[in-house]
Amino acid sequence: MTQKDAVFSAVSQILASNNISFTANSTNATSVLNRELRAQINTRLVADFQSGSVELSDDAKNKLNDTAELRAYISGLVSNWLRKDPRLNGGTVIATTSSSSSNVRGNKSIKSDPQLQALRKLAQSQVEPSKRLEIQAHIDRRIAELSE
Repeated sequence: MTQKDAVFSAVSQILASNNISFTANSTNATSVLNRELRAQINTRLVADFQSGSVELSDDAKNKLNDTAELRAYISGLVSNWLRKDPRLNGGTVIATTSSSSSNVRGNKSIKSDPQLQALRKLAQSQVEPSKRLEIQAHIDRRIAELSE
């Protein structure tokens, strides 16, 4: 089983066993989880990883051979998939970075440009696709200016 599917399965089963209503793709699981439920999910996933029922690379197996290290890894894994998996985050699709901006990520002056940062923040806040495209065009022009 993939790690993504293991997290989804653990969250779904723990919520169901605690009689908490959860509908994939329409309920944000984070809104119904508390510390106790997160601990139950993490414990369940530790057992799944240790039994070998969840995919883990050989390199990761060597790094995570200690239960404490595995628990820390799983805690981050659960947080990641609660945020990214549309089945767990209420159907929200997480936007990826555009290829034009990822090509220049290493350029420090571009990363720290206040105008570019403001444009990116503005683009993230837009819901309307046409406005996002217009702002992305401004971002691309600013990156070209800074790259010269």
